[in-house]
Formats: sequence, structure tokens, C-alpha cells
Amino acid sequence: MIDLLDDLGPILDAQPLKADAQVREDCGKCGGTGFWSGYGDCMGDRSCTRCKGRGYLVFRFTKSERDRRRQAATARAERKTQAALDSFAAEHPLVWNWLNAEAPRFEFAQSMLDALRKWGKLTERQLAAALKCAEQSAERQAKWQAQRAVEQAQAQAVPINAIESAFERAKAAGIKWPKLRLDSFVFSPAGQAGKNPGAVYVKEGDTYLGKVLGGKLYKSRDCTSDQENRIVAAATDPAAAAVAYGKRFGACSVCGRELSNQESIDLGIGPICAERFGF
Repeated sequence: MIDLLDDLGPILDAQPLKADAQVREDCGKCGGTGFWSGYGDCMGDRSCTRCKGRGYLVFRFTKSERDRRRQAATARAERKTQAALDSFAAEHPLVWNWLNAEAPRFEFAQSMLDALRKWGKLTERQLAAALKCAEQSAERQAKWQAQRAVEQAQAQAVPINAIESAFERAKAAGIKWPKLRLDSFVFSPAGQAGKNPGAVYVKEGDTYLGKVLGGKLYKSRDCTSDQENRIVAAATDPAAAAVAYGKRFGACSVCGRELSNQESIDLGIGPICAERFGF
């Protein structure tokens, strides 16, 4: 750093100028006058502290060359930092991947990344703490994957195509969040920007019973075997389930509004909703 300042900085002391210092520039602080009036009349004019009253500064290099050298020095520092990060990532891949994954939401992980970028390494205690967190995270992930595998093996197949087609037609007709009331359940599509795009959620009242994804029902802990079987039956023949809903509750199986004539009650759905959902 001292050598860099010697190369780029102005020669401000009163000693004789160096032989290779040949570029003279007006002092930017005093505007080349040699005097500075920064505090106005209360202090009076005084010699500029930057140029020592000379009104100019002398450099070894032109401004463009100094800028180029600064950029080169910055680039060297960035390459050095990146090399240190690459070395750490190769030596500690588990910690490195965990830090990058958790930094946006975990202050400790972000602070460790900042320390790596600043110093190129972590202290023994920092590394030990980060490694412990990374191992715990990997263990939780493994347990989740094992649980997910069990759920997939136990999930019951559900023919959901008819409901998905009805939702697609409803969306094409301008309904942003379509729903179907079948049996005592409400089927609704998951948002594409959510955690389960392409899934169909199933609720009974305010109770979440599970989701149908990839043709399988992943039920919640609140879903009983009886409810599971009824969900499968309703999804298998949604048209029949819509009729049953209308006759049972006297309400449209799509919008939930009361059906006002016998034909709509027999269909289990109002004529406008039937057209939008393709029933």
C-alpha cells in the first residue's frame, strides 16, 4: 500500500522533488492559488494544506496513467480474493455451499461470507461453527428426503386430469383463482409462483387435507382414511360429485352461491359456471 501511494499520490512535503516526478497539476483544493478560505472571514486566508501553498501538485504519472494503475491494482485485488474463495470452496465444499445458500436469510452465514471475501479465510472457530451448521442442515435435508420418499411410496393415485382441465378452461375464461366444491371438499389450483406449482390443494372447511401432485394425493396429518377415499372418488368423477354437491347443499359447486332453479340444482352447478368450467 505504501509503494502504491508513493507511485500515485502527490508529493506534498517540503523536500526536493524526486527526479522522476515530472507531472505538474493545479491543486484541486485551492484551485491553484496556494491559499484556502474554507472557513471564510473568521479564519482569514491561509496556505493550502494540500499543496503547501505552492498551488500545484507534482506526480510521477499523468492522471490517466494513475487511473489505469488504480484499476489494475483493483483488478489484482479482485483476482486474489477470487482465488482465495475458489481455494476455500474446493477445500470445504459443504461449508461453502451452505454459506451461499443460507446467507440471504441467515445473518451468521452472511457474516462468514463477508469475512471470507475480506480475509480470504476463516478462523478455526469460525470454520468449526460454520461446519457444524452445514452438517446439521445436511442432516435435516437427508431426513426430509427420506420422509418425502416414504410419502411418495404411500401416496394414493388420484385421477386429477378432469379437474385440472376444468381449472384450465376456467382460467382461460378469466377466472384467476378457480375452485371446485366436490363432496364436502374444496379443490383449488396452487399458484405457479408458489412452492407447489402444478398441484391441486384440497381443504374441508378451514382444514388443509393435502395436495394432489403428479397424480398422487399427499395427505396431511389431519386427513383421515375416510376423507382420503372420498377425495379420490370426487376427483375420479368430478361431474357426478358436482351434481351431488348441488343436490346436497342447494349451492353451485363452483361459486358456492345458492341455486335458484331445479335444473341448476339437478346439475349441481349454475349455467354460467358450467360454461366457464366446461361442465
